[in-house]
Amino acid sequence: MVFIPLACLVLLLSVARSEASKFEVTEGTIGDLKTMRITNTDTMEYVEVVIDFGGRVEELHLKSQKHHNIRNVLLSHNGDSEAIKENTWSKGMLLIPWANRINE
Repeated sequence: MVFIPLACLVLLLSVARSEASKFEVTEGTIGDLKTMRITNTDTMEYVEVVIDFGGRVEELHLKSQKHHNIRNVLLSHNGDSEAIKENTWSKGMLLIPWANRINE
């Protein structure tokens, strides 16, 4: 069973501005770690989740409303699987059940 973290669900709900939005789920790897990427094929925004560690969000790429370019809005491990395993600075940790950690 794959755990889909809250950030993935937030991305799916926030970028789907209309029912016409389409999403694509692809499997991948970072080193020896399995990942899943959920991409909005209309906007090309995506989230990449490391599923080997309970669903840690590694990257969240969103479209800038001002410049209309796609950029990563999270600090990531830059594709380093050993850094993901060590996770010294708690990057990508689950925010559940404390959703109030996200500033609006």
